[in-house]
Amino acid sequence: MEFSNKLPGETEFVGFNFAPRLVNGGGAIQSATFVVTVLTGADQAPSALKIGTPLIQGFIVKQMVGGGVSGVMYRITATVVTTTGQTLIESASLRVG
Repeated sequence: MEFSNKLPGETEFVGFNFAPRLVNGGGAIQSATFVVTVLTGADQAPSALKIGTPLIQGFIVKQMVGGGVSGVMYRITATVVTTTGQTLIESASLRVG
């Protein structure tokens, strides 16, 4: 999966819908964490893309991102823990430029 490209001066939410994985008694999302790493290019502080804390809206988790280095492709990974004890992970790439 790949998010739409963003420019270094833009701030926007990126997120994941965990509903398909939480059907049939999968519980609700209790907590969410986001990690940002570099796929291609160079950025010494990729976690600086994250602004604030993750938002949980039902089965959707979101993270505000901003900045970044032009030409760098990042991997954004969300890990959620559910009320039934599941740990689920989704990730997608985001190109800045």
